[in-house]
Amino acid sequence: MEATYPNDRYGWLLFGAGVAVITVLGIMALHELSGFVLIGLALTPVALYTGYRHKGVVAYGIVFFALLTFDQDSGTNIREALYYAYIAGVVALMVPWLALTGQWQLRHGIDKSYMVLLIFIGYGIVLGFFTGGLMKNRIDDITLMFPILTYFVLRDQMVDDKVVRNILIVLVVMMLFIALRNIRNYQQILIEAVMEWQIQKARVAKNEVFLMAGTVGFFILQAYQTKWIPRLFYLGVFGFMFAGLILTQSRGYWLAFVLSAGVFMLFSDRGARIRAIITTTLLGVFAITIAFTVYYSATMVVIENLAYRLSLTGGSQMDPSLLERVLETQSVCDLVKYNPLAGYGFGYVYQRYGVIAGYWTHTSYVHNGYLAMWFKMGLFGMLAAFTYLIMIARTGYKVFKDATTTFARITALIIMCQVVGMMLVNITSPQFLGFDSMLLLAVMGAMVASLADRHLSKT
Repeated sequence: MEATYPNDRYGWLLFGAGVAVITVLGIMALHELSGFVLIGLALTPVALYTGYRHKGVVAYGIVFFALLTFDQDSGTNIREALYYAYIAGVVALMVPWLALTGQWQLRHGIDKSYMVLLIFIGYGIVLGFFTGGLMKNRIDDITLMFPILTYFVLRDQMVDDKVVRNILIVLVVMMLFIALRNIRNYQQILIEAVMEWQIQKARVAKNEVFLMAGTVGFFILQAYQTKWIPRLFYLGVFGFMFAGLILTQSRGYWLAFVLSAGVFMLFSDRGARIRAIITTTLLGVFAITIAFTVYYSATMVVIENLAYRLSLTGGSQMDPSLLERVLETQSVCDLVKYNPLAGYGFGYVYQRYGVIAGYWTHTSYVHNGYLAMWFKMGLFGMLAAFTYLIMIARTGYKVFKDATTTFARITALIIMCQVVGMMLVNITSPQFLGFDSMLLLAVMGAMVASLADRHLSKT
């Protein structure tokens, strides 16, 4: 499909609309972070005009500058305020514009499933007002889901495979940054530990979904390299990502990666499966040899930590965090069974007993992602969220099978495998209540739909 770009006057019209909106919002802003919000909003018209003259620029900004939010500090800091304001302005201006001019994409089942999900998100927001959801909790819930609103903006920007490739490069840079940051933070925790229990419980559980995506992606990439030099390069990056994923000590994401790798082995080409087995085995042997001969002490610390973590999963002593989630699930299920169809809306709180803290708390956060959507958006809202995941995987499978270019096939396969893994980990870590996971779902959904536009048969 030929990439089309709008007339220059449309770009200037968007720029003018952006300036008008920014002026109004700036006058209305009455918050301690309003100045920084204004700066973020002020970037919107510039980004919109630039993005309409050079497709992909807005998408690159949405994806890359999400790093500003990835430290997960409590509350909203200056960096987050800038980023939220930027994407809020972009979405508020571009989505209505795309709708009114008929330029938004509703060609595939994934686009339609996203629209249904968007309707239920709006329903959950409105419902929260009527059920007495607390404003702070409602804002927290909406903020976590915020990146999914960028789907149509990203769809509009991905006009060709070059833009898709550039976004993938941006994602890889982010993944490498996250892996390096987590590994260094883990090292710092071990250095500062003075008690044995501090070493046993050492973990860096930040942005696990990006580490999982990197691990899945480079596992598949190295399997499709027929030449040894590029295969060893991708294998090295895979090993680095895998190490970062292991050090999170997030057992759900470990299992999710195993499932993703299993899906790859099931659907990939025979040659790729054989190469994956051979090179991964060689990497494992090499890593174990180096670890025990050069870094023996550090390796034993990590192994003891992992053994301790796994013993809490299958031993007679249940991990307090797992026990908390069991009790949490019971509390939410008691509410859901009284109102299974409508749900309670965003911001509605329930009582949860904190096993570690030893007292009851009120929260709107639910660790089981499917139960969380049921609780907040009702049964059909939960089904809409699940359908969106299914449609990403289904569209990825179709592109993988029907596309003729290697780039489109491998990209679609990576997306399919990653989403299937996210479906599993959603049981313990809510993918629809994670800022980073929602960003990834928006990007992957828009990306695989964009590939389908160009690589699937129109018949």
